[in-house]
Amino acid sequence: MLGCLMASTASTALAQTAQWTGAVDDDWFEPGNWDTGAVPDDSTYAEMAGGAVVISGGAAEPYSFTAGPGATVTVTGAGSSLTALEPYLEGGTLTIENGGSFATNRSFFFGSGELLVTGPGSSFTVDDASLVDLVMGRGAGDVVVRVEDAGRITTHRSMIGEGQNGSLATSLEATVTGSGSIWDAGIFFGVGGTDAMDATLTIEDGGLMIADGGAIGNGGLGTALVTGAGSELRVTDYALQLGTEFNYGGLGDGFLTIADGGLVAANSLVVGSAAGATGALHLDGTAGAEGVLFVGSLQGGSGDGSVEFDGGILRAMAHNDNFISRFDDGDLVIQSLGIIDSNGFTVGARSSLSGPGALEKTGAGTLFLTADNTYAGGTTITAGTLQLGDGGTSGWILGDVINDGVLAFNRSDAVTFGGTVTGTGGIHQIGTGTTTLTADNSALAGVSQVHDGVLSVDDLLGGTMEVVGGRLQGTGQVGGTTNFAGGTIAPGNSIGTLTVAGNYLGNGGTLEIETVLGDDNAATDLLIVTGDTSGSTNVRVINVGGAGAQTNEGIKIIDVGGLSGGDFTLLGSYTFEGDPAVVGGAYAYRLYKGGVSTPADGDWYLRSALLDSGMPSGPLYQPGAPVYEAYAAALQGLNGLDTLQQRVGNRSWTNGVVDPSTLPDHAEASRGIWGRIIASHLSVDPKSSTTRADYQVKTWRLQFGADTQVYSGEAGDLIGGLSAHYGTISGDVSSIFGNGSISSTGHGVGGSLTWYGSGGFYLDGQTNLTWYDSDLASSIVATRLVSGNGGFGYALGVEAGQQIALGPNWLVTPQAQLIYSVVDYDDFTDTFGAAVSLTDGDDLEIRLGISADYQNAWTDEAGRISRIHAYGIVNLHRDLFPEARSDLAGVRLISTQENLWGGLGLGGTYNWNNGRYALRGQATVNTSLANFGGSYAVTGTAGLTMRF
Repeated sequence: MLGCLMASTASTALAQTAQWTGAVDDDWFEPGNWDTGAVPDDSTYAEMAGGAVVISGGAAEPYSFTAGPGATVTVTGAGSSLTALEPYLEGGTLTIENGGSFATNRSFFFGSGELLVTGPGSSFTVDDASLVDLVMGRGAGDVVVRVEDAGRITTHRSMIGEGQNGSLATSLEATVTGSGSIWDAGIFFGVGGTDAMDATLTIEDGGLMIADGGAIGNGGLGTALVTGAGSELRVTDYALQLGTEFNYGGLGDGFLTIADGGLVAANSLVVGSAAGATGALHLDGTAGAEGVLFVGSLQGGSGDGSVEFDGGILRAMAHNDNFISRFDDGDLVIQSLGIIDSNGFTVGARSSLSGPGALEKTGAGTLFLTADNTYAGGTTITAGTLQLGDGGTSGWILGDVINDGVLAFNRSDAVTFGGTVTGTGGIHQIGTGTTTLTADNSALAGVSQVHDGVLSVDDLLGGTMEVVGGRLQGTGQVGGTTNFAGGTIAPGNSIGTLTVAGNYLGNGGTLEIETVLGDDNAATDLLIVTGDTSGSTNVRVINVGGAGAQTNEGIKIIDVGGLSGGDFTLLGSYTFEGDPAVVGGAYAYRLYKGGVSTPADGDWYLRSALLDSGMPSGPLYQPGAPVYEAYAAALQGLNGLDTLQQRVGNRSWTNGVVDPSTLPDHAEASRGIWGRIIASHLSVDPKSSTTRADYQVKTWRLQFGADTQVYSGEAGDLIGGLSAHYGTISGDVSSIFGNGSISSTGHGVGGSLTWYGSGGFYLDGQTNLTWYDSDLASSIVATRLVSGNGGFGYALGVEAGQQIALGPNWLVTPQAQLIYSVVDYDDFTDTFGAAVSLTDGDDLEIRLGISADYQNAWTDEAGRISRIHAYGIVNLHRDLFPEARSDLAGVRLISTQENLWGGLGLGGTYNWNNGRYALRGQATVNTSLANFGGSYAVTGTAGLTMRF
């Protein structure tokens, strides 16, 4: 660059000036036409103040040339050229035609005048490795540049005006016209006049302008028009800006119109680029002659920007989620028609479209809208996908849609679309939210799909439907439907009916039915299929507060108008007799094909009938019912009271066994503590049972107590005691409705008061208070029926007996006992949502018994007394309250035991060290007398007493 400047300085110092006189003719190469008498060479300034100058058939190479007002310089013909280091147009005209050429490697300062490059092979070049410009508009007057008829301008940079501070011209007009005409503007082109003077660029009739980057309204007023088929403004590397600030100061207003088949291509178009500047884009056209903006993005800038669609096309160049963005509401206006071509890409419009016109989505690929658009002319989808939203809570259009592609909804919230959709395309639900269609869309003929979220059809939807994922629901009608794995069809919006007008194919999908489980008249969802069914479908039943009831025909959930060839499989809470079942209150329901009275109707029913036969035989109870029925009886196993002998062993000894002076003839008079362990196994086959349940209960109990003598006299002794206990219950329930288990723990306290008369009579009163914690389970249900259910029980008992001596060692003891035992547990809601409560947990039992007793005593060598008491006992038990009643969702469950039992027992007490210590135990077997051996109980107890 330094070398160039030095050469230029040297040449300038040596150069002479030659004035054009045109004395001979118009031939540049005629020496007589110059006042120097010589043709200018590379050391001459050639100046033309007026007249016509023609360069033809040779190379004109002055150091500089200047064409003033009235001068016309024409370079014409192949091989004709004009080259100058310092060219100037100061009001004159320069024409390059018929293959002629002009070239300079310095900037061309075009003050005013006209430049015309016309004809194939004609070229005008201002270019060099360094920064050189074609600069127009520095002089007063008009500036006109035309490239036509396949002419070409090539510049390093082109400035059509220099904005507010550099433009002195009264007008600036640049035109590229005709097929093959090219203006290669280099790294940048700028179009900008002043506030009063509009610099204009027109590309028409197939002309082409190319630049790496560009600005219209560059520091001043600038207008560009690209119009006509084949006409193109191509910005290859950087953004095209409308309304910018020029480097040397000044804000611009830029206006671009693309019309009638013209094309503008750029990586990005920024409208209103600079703060304080203004930009406006007009996309105009008619059918078949649309103006096209082909860009990677259309953006609003920091200034004021507006876009008006009036029949033109906005076409995407690449994938861009922010394809249209940064515009304010009202900036993007559709006057008649706005066409957006996604061109095989996925592009997003983040700014809203408004105006009276219509939107047309063309091209393969997807255009998604995330603003709430208010244009009033409706929407047409000719190809590809128009998507409302991108997974958030915005993105909407108004009005009707002509859909020959895909209208997709991708929002996370609940929205209602009331426009009518027609055409050959389909509707896709792809967002996680809920879309409700309320219009008559029966004229839509394509394939609609649900991929995610919820599509609710509350009117008619034509074409066919594929439920790939998500959920199809509503109270309307859809066409022939395929339900894929991962998809769900849920008739109604809560309870309601959905109609498939055509065939239904299950491909592993799910049918979700909400129903108020009850009898045949229960409110329920219903799927109506007017055609045939085929394939396989899972059925999920959701009980909406139904308490259950016994059905006859059943609850119809699927109505099939054609051939019923599909398999519908219930997704049950558990399996009963190999079939899935769901629970409603106390009842369980299975899915049946065909009605009871119309077995060939092909419809599908939920029935709570017990047996899968032509006529139902009793209700089908849920698997928790047998467990709840046996629950109270299991708690009674730990709640009841034992006999006096079982609790404390023998305390009353008769005389005559050893020296009477050493033995009391009544109860041992001392204080003591004691402990015992009790184990029992109860097996019950009830006399009657709502759920046909029998059960077995195992209990373990530890009890500890302390006794003291509270009174002693001639008539006898009164012993009082307090105790504490802890126990476990393990119950197993068997029923045709399912087996189950009861696991409980109990802890509590008790008290007793016993009178031992001196004549062998005794009277014992006792009470226990017990708190329970229980877990209930069914063997055919994965989860527990209930966990940690609390309960409470108490028992009151009185026993009386009389010892009758038969000799020194033998006696019999007739006895009677009355026990009142009450258990209760907290009301709960089970795993199926059914309410469970106990309505009757009372028990009143009378025991009549007689024991045969053997007693003996002796002293050891130290004089300490030891005693033994052994006995056998026969008991008769009468249960006055044999029923236990519970309520399951309004259904009473009753278990009634046999009320007459008999039993045998063996036991004894051994004490030593003058009665200080005592061991005792008893084993008892009881059985129902009516169901001998069918219901029985085995009990064993062992204890230790220590007195002091």
